[in-house]
Amino acid sequence: YQACELLQNSLNALEQRPDAAAEDIASVRKQLDENRSIAIIILRRGLTIVNADSDPEAINQSRFLLSYLLYLQQRYRESAVVASYLALKSPGNELGLRGGLIGLGSLQLLLAETGTDNSDGLIGQLQDLGDYLSRTWPNDPEAAAAQGVMIKLALGKDRWDEARTLLEKMPAGKERATFERLMGQLLWNKSIQLRRQGKTDESPSLLADADKLVDDSIAMLESGLNGIPGKLVEPEAMTAALVLTKAYTRQDKYEQAMRTLDHETYGPATLAEKQGSPSDVFKSDLYATELQAVVGRMTSDGGDPQKLLDRATQAMDNLRDSVSGEDSQKKLNSIYMNMATEIRDQLDVVAPDRKAKLIDAFRVFLARIAATSKDSATLQWVAQTLSQMGEASMNPGEKVAIGQAKELIQSAVETFESLKAEAKDLPLSVDFQLGRSYRLLGRYGDSINILADILKQKSSMLDAQVEAATAYEHWAAVTKPEYVAAAYKSALFGARPNPNDPKKSNTIWGWGQISKLTSGNPQFAAVFFESRYHVALCRFLMGSANNSNPEMERAISDITQVAALYPAMGGPAQRQKFDALLKQIQKKLGQKPDGLPPLAAAVQ
Repeated sequence: YQACELLQNSLNALEQRPDAAAEDIASVRKQLDENRSIAIIILRRGLTIVNADSDPEAINQSRFLLSYLLYLQQRYRESAVVASYLALKSPGNELGLRGGLIGLGSLQLLLAETGTDNSDGLIGQLQDLGDYLSRTWPNDPEAAAAQGVMIKLALGKDRWDEARTLLEKMPAGKERATFERLMGQLLWNKSIQLRRQGKTDESPSLLADADKLVDDSIAMLESGLNGIPGKLVEPEAMTAALVLTKAYTRQDKYEQAMRTLDHETYGPATLAEKQGSPSDVFKSDLYATELQAVVGRMTSDGGDPQKLLDRATQAMDNLRDSVSGEDSQKKLNSIYMNMATEIRDQLDVVAPDRKAKLIDAFRVFLARIAATSKDSATLQWVAQTLSQMGEASMNPGEKVAIGQAKELIQSAVETFESLKAEAKDLPLSVDFQLGRSYRLLGRYGDSINILADILKQKSSMLDAQVEAATAYEHWAAVTKPEYVAAAYKSALFGARPNPNDPKKSNTIWGWGQISKLTSGNPQFAAVFFESRYHVALCRFLMGSANNSNPEMERAISDITQVAALYPAMGGPAQRQKFDALLKQIQKKLGQKPDGLPPLAAAVQ
């Protein structure tokens, strides 16, 4: 073993030398491997002749060396067996703890090799050994870390209750607080996933589960952050505090969010300048989160409005300064887009009596930014946020914005138009947002014109194709009677032949082509089912405008064909829409409004 240590030191020195020959390094590495193998053989032989008179300390020392050498040789299964046996035979002894920790490390590496999906036996061994170490050496921080291994395994499989139980068994202290912060952050991430899924599937139960996870996340993060000993804060704790700020903001608890940001021990706004950032993107994330919290605080009773507005402006300046590099403009655009979406999500969950106040606060802030900034990325964010807030203020089923929503979207349009007049080489997303805003204001001609220009440059921009088809469909509902059928036809079959295409195919595809090109692609499943719904809807409305029963019969066929091929029809909410439309068409044709068959019968 001592010879191995000398060879290891020689190898380390050689590898640090730039002029070392590869064959010399390989030679020393080979000698080291051979010596370790010889040491393993000798130790095993010695352990086979142990008897009642043998020195227990020498025996345990030999077992420890054997397990360690096996570990170094990457013979993890053998190492785990020897090390676990040593720990069981030496309760309370330091050598037993060191052996147990080697066994724990060996089992973890075995799990990494085999994969956790088919390794329940290894996980069981790991749990048993970890339990034993934490019970036998309850006050040792390394033994507490063994419990942490099992917590990580539980968290890796989203077994929250099991992880929480394991955490409660850990003694209070630095180790436990660290894992509480880890679990809190993972719970927050899981809540975001569930919320997105719940909104996509229109599932109230998933959204409720997401809200419950936010509660659990806050509880864990608070406990983990309050458990920090002294004033020395690890970078990980700053990240945890930022996540706690986001969770408070999600729950409309802006005062708590700002207290967390400014906390003297772990507040990220307090420490970021003193200790540096835990990651390259931390500061931009911090200032974006601070901005939302401060603007949210403007709506509550308390705090100096002018100071809050000044802080929000400073946060915006800090955010802009935190992004640098060749693609800084692109990064800033992405951050602003994400912020606009976050604000939209924030408005979706805020209490109704606070929603109008929050929107007013954002408007004041955004107006100040727009009046003082010449930065195109910032102005894009202002316009995008105004548009998102306007949409969030519209009532369900409303096609044209009115009242406060109209004012917000009109402000967005003015900002977008000003930006286009002054800036060059703007991304297509600016034109897209402007076209969408035109549609929400009922300016369908303007919307279609700008979307058609986008699609001449990039016909595959699916969001713009969907938006253009929607604009034609909504236009048809309010245009002059003689143009209704033609507008529905454009929504259904497309419009604007492309002059640069020899086949003169339509620049705007229409719902039919959108559904055809997204069919069979799981990535675009939601767009496919939505477009098939609008194919049937437009055909029905076009048939109604023309008093054409055959056209309306085809709309029925559009629905039943989708139901035959895809009985679930994109999920419960989408299936319900198809069912309601089918009943409406059947009633219009004087048929019995039976709608779709029950899903179980359809599948059968």
